[in-house]
Amino acid sequence: MLPSVLNYVQVRRKTRAKTFSTGFDLGRRPFEGVLPPTQARRSMHSQVLPTTQGLARRQDSKESPKSLKAELEVRAQQVEESRSSRVKESKAELEGRVAAEAPPHFLSEPAARSHPPPPLFRRAQSFVVRAPQRLPSKSRVTTDSLKNVMHELALEVQPWLGQDFIPHSRIQTAERDFGQGDPMESKTWGLIAVKLMPTNFITKGHSEFMDEYPSSIEQPWLDFALVRTLETLRYPYVNKLLGIFRDHDTTYVASPFAAEGGLFKWSKKGKSPGLEREAEVLPFALQILDAVRALHDLGIAHRDISLENILITGGRIKIVDFGMATLQRMCTNEVRGKPSCTAPEMHLDAEYDAFLADAFSVGVVIFAMATREYPWLSTEQGCCPLFEARSRQGFVASLLKRRNGSTQGRQQLFDVLSRGLLELLEALLFVDPRERACLGEVCFKGQLSRASIWLMAWLSSARL
Repeated sequence: MLPSVLNYVQVRRKTRAKTFSTGFDLGRRPFEGVLPPTQARRSMHSQVLPTTQGLARRQDSKESPKSLKAELEVRAQQVEESRSSRVKESKAELEGRVAAEAPPHFLSEPAARSHPPPPLFRRAQSFVVRAPQRLPSKSRVTTDSLKNVMHELALEVQPWLGQDFIPHSRIQTAERDFGQGDPMESKTWGLIAVKLMPTNFITKGHSEFMDEYPSSIEQPWLDFALVRTLETLRYPYVNKLLGIFRDHDTTYVASPFAAEGGLFKWSKKGKSPGLEREAEVLPFALQILDAVRALHDLGIAHRDISLENILITGGRIKIVDFGMATLQRMCTNEVRGKPSCTAPEMHLDAEYDAFLADAFSVGVVIFAMATREYPWLSTEQGCCPLFEARSRQGFVASLLKRRNGSTQGRQQLFDVLSRGLLELLEALLFVDPRERACLGEVCFKGQLSRASIWLMAWLSSARL
């Protein structure tokens, strides 16, 4: 027994010696490589040994101590630089992963100001839109993802139970905003807005709808899917989809009720056009510009931006009605939107940029908010004298002869609107899309010939 034990001890010593000198043993069993502290220190000394031996050899060869010291300092510096670079790479990788996984934030609290805002500028909100803020590129919406969402929504449709939804009798008919639907009291959500649409038009899903109405310019299931997708992306300017219900004749779409109504209703009241009204318009204009810019960065063109399709709730705007939206930036022979808000290039046979078409619509909306009237009734050639004059003379020149009916003494709009607002409207309402300003989208980055609205004075005054 004794010789076999001695042989085993000798074999283990040889194996451990190999383990200490190399730092690991390829043939070891699990947990054999875990060393006690004393043995670990010995292993450390065995790994440093080659450097010590090399130093001894250099001393034997009578090499200068100064050169040896310099070489050791160089080695130490190289080791430190290597360690620092690894730390920086790890930190950069971690920061990149956190930035990619973090939810997009569109709104931020205002920074502290060392001086008060201008007396005519009265903030309607306690926040400032920091524009433009970017979303991760992986957040772009795709056709395949929308198809999946439309399929899921079709499976989620529930039967309509009338006893669970009671019409809200306290809201008078004259005060209702039918753009968002009828106000109802729900046992689950409280006060909500419910849109009623014929079931034979909505059908049971997107595929069936496209089979029944292949040439329809408005697609309800696309609207539902985009709203649900934007909710998932935490896009703050969308009115949530609470649920879809159906009975034999009607399909009911429930969403939160916007107590302040739509922007069309807001634009009809308030102060007369002038600096005080512009101060009220500015916070909403900032949100609209940021909302549409963010849609474009997600790859979505709305194509139906209008006063009627923007709701206000708690001082925040919500964009609705995505039924005419598209994921294709370049479009041909597709006229979309309200006649007064439609970009003029949509009426041509040539290809148009849907992002720049949305920018034109935003310009019309801001004009209507500031003046309480539309700049024209239609952008189609030969349909509206006001737009024809705008096309011939230019935006500012056309305002020199146009008087505003809602101001005292019917003043000229050129004298009523501030120079900063005129600059912004001129940039957004160029008839030629090649001269039109963009909303600061990523796709226009680096185009020196394309102006960005965020560099204009009227908007910069809001970011003090």
